[in-house]
Amino acid sequence: MQPRIIVHGGAGTYTDEHLLKSKPAIQQICHQAHEFLKSNSAKDTAIFAVQLLEDCPLFNAGTGSRLQTDGKARMTAAFMESTRRKFSAVINIENIQNPINVAAKLQEEKNSVLGGPEATKFAHNIGCKEYDPITEEKRLELNTLTEEKFGTVGVVVLDSQGKIAAATSTGGTSACRPGRVGDVASPAGTYCDTHAGVSCTGRGEDIQNAVLASRIVFTAQNKTLQDAVKESFINFNQRKGSAGIIALDHNGVVVVHHNTPHMVFAYNKQEEIVTY
Repeated sequence: MQPRIIVHGGAGTYTDEHLLKSKPAIQQICHQAHEFLKSNSAKDTAIFAVQLLEDCPLFNAGTGSRLQTDGKARMTAAFMESTRRKFSAVINIENIQNPINVAAKLQEEKNSVLGGPEATKFAHNIGCKEYDPITEEKRLELNTLTEEKFGTVGVVVLDSQGKIAAATSTGGTSACRPGRVGDVASPAGTYCDTHAGVSCTGRGEDIQNAVLASRIVFTAQNKTLQDAVKESFINFNQRKGSAGIIALDHNGVVVVHHNTPHMVFAYNKQEEIVTY
């Protein structure tokens, strides 16, 4: 089995300046993760890739997360892999560098989804240090924002053993109500089984209402991945939703689709890293 990885840095409307910076960044992160994948599992590679994305302040996850109206960064991350087929997530966690680490650790727990202060407390209990993810740029953005902005990072990985992992992380929608929860916290935003994996980005409420990620994966059990994505987006567009997805199946087929003006993503084509 030829290992494959696809990563994304969000979908939406971006400035030329942001695209100029984010495309080389996503290419480098995909390259690093692809090299890591050569000697590691899909699970470990997905976590590693999202860590890199969370640590890059260009993207809306981890360091550089967008702020809610009270000026706080409340972050959400989710993880799923094809062996256990168990969804785990942290919701509105605060003051943690890499929320994906906490979401992945919850794979080992009976209660696999935690939110708010208890999620932060759990993170501290497993050794995560206190960390301020807020950047000055995001503080300024909160004070000058004139339109809704959203964004997410995510990855889907297929390893040499045929195992699939999907992971997603976000700071959520800018200037939203404190405590707001989007799609990343549910299988609507991140899902995988032995057939395929999907990570979504876009307006969270739209993705939730269409249960987009799990819809694509379930449809792909009986159709090609391309047809599953196409069919799911027909329904999604009828709802006038705004989103993008990355998808990868057990045969190594990569599909990307978005109905937003822009989406930043990269994937490996053998040793080449293809970036958009």
